[in-house]
Amino acid sequence: MKKPHLLFFLLLIRVLSVYAQEENGGYANWDIEGLFEAGQTGQEGSTDDPEGKDRSAEDNANGEGSKAIDIMGIRGFSAFASIYFMGAYAPGWSETPWNGEYGSAFSQPSGVAMEGDLGLDLTISRELQVKTVFVFSFPGFAFTVNQFFLNYNFSDRLFFRIGKFVQNWGYSPNYPFTNLPIRVPASKDGDSYIARIEIPVGIGGLQLLSMTRDGYLAKTDQVGIKELAFGAKYNLAFPWADIDLGGYYFEEMPLRFFYSVKTTITGLFDTEVYTEGMFAVNHQSWDHPEFSLNAGFINSFFQNKLAVNGEVYYNGETNAYWYEEKNIYNEPETNTLVGGFNFALNITYKPGWKGFNLFTRARYNLEQNSLQLIPGIRIVPLSHITVTMAVPMALGSRDGYYYTESGSADKYGRPFSILLGVSINGSFNFEKYNFD
Repeated sequence: MKKPHLLFFLLLIRVLSVYAQEENGGYANWDIEGLFEAGQTGQEGSTDDPEGKDRSAEDNANGEGSKAIDIMGIRGFSAFASIYFMGAYAPGWSETPWNGEYGSAFSQPSGVAMEGDLGLDLTISRELQVKTVFVFSFPGFAFTVNQFFLNYNFSDRLFFRIGKFVQNWGYSPNYPFTNLPIRVPASKDGDSYIARIEIPVGIGGLQLLSMTRDGYLAKTDQVGIKELAFGAKYNLAFPWADIDLGGYYFEEMPLRFFYSVKTTITGLFDTEVYTEGMFAVNHQSWDHPEFSLNAGFINSFFQNKLAVNGEVYYNGETNAYWYEEKNIYNEPETNTLVGGFNFALNITYKPGWKGFNLFTRARYNLEQNSLQLIPGIRIVPLSHITVTMAVPMALGSRDGYYYTESGSADKYGRPFSILLGVSINGSFNFEKYNFD
């Protein structure tokens, strides 16, 4: 059962704050997709990060590092905890205020919520590591396992991970069409589990994985090979470019293959550019092949005060969906990648005043003449306190994707709203390691 709808507004305030800040890994690690979707919780925090999010630690927890254990003879543990209190007020209209010919209904939900996490990262030996993260929330008194997995190192030649964790592929921060592991069809019967093997090869490495459909272990009488997805990805880390090639198979989906290329163009402004492509085909009839392609850039200017991400994406799939994990705010759900040409622009500006950011997100679909525009402001007036204001708007065709409830950034499906929120957050980390 879904939590009360007001929590969606509180979540939006939180992710807006995370989005507006500068992340440790630079703007190349922007989690743009997480801006208006329920993101991952339960990552260890950092006291240096005003949002309590250490991005390098989060990437490792999400399985993006190649070697989970790379220090000889280390043994010990780290324990971490964080807390996040949110209060929000979100007036909005069922029609844009200037579109008075259709009339509009006004609503103004508000509320408070609190969430937190507790985690333990245990390094038993150079070969074995175990990590678990618990998430709790109020109201609702939910207490769930966000992550639970183990890593095993086979003589530095093979790295094995199994359990509940997030696996991401692809580079695009806007349209996750090459992130094939999150495109497995979902059920509401339980969690998904992953087994992954990484093998260093030359200047890159091979990744093999198998994923269960959600609820695979909840109904033992339905356990079968058809409930498993299989994927493989090979990485080539050239000095001039980073290249991924891979494929993914699941019985109920088209067979998909993809490539991702990312490089940096040096010059007056060092610009990171990326391009991705995907080929999908029905593996039963082998007809109706479909192609998708994107190209984008990420850059920062004026000593990192201004950062810009732009992308053009062509979606050639007739049924293009991606899956959002279950979290403390909502059940698993499927989101749509809109067909045809799509354009994305994300801008953040830090004028140099402590704790003050301006940001804007825009998405436009050409075929449907549908635009989503979300400007916002983030202020950190005091330690651990963040104030956020954003104005999600849907423009263009009233029948377009971003104007309708299915594509609206507003969880009530309103095309115009104002979000005001205050959050108080903090985190704590303790670690103790010994070297043999």
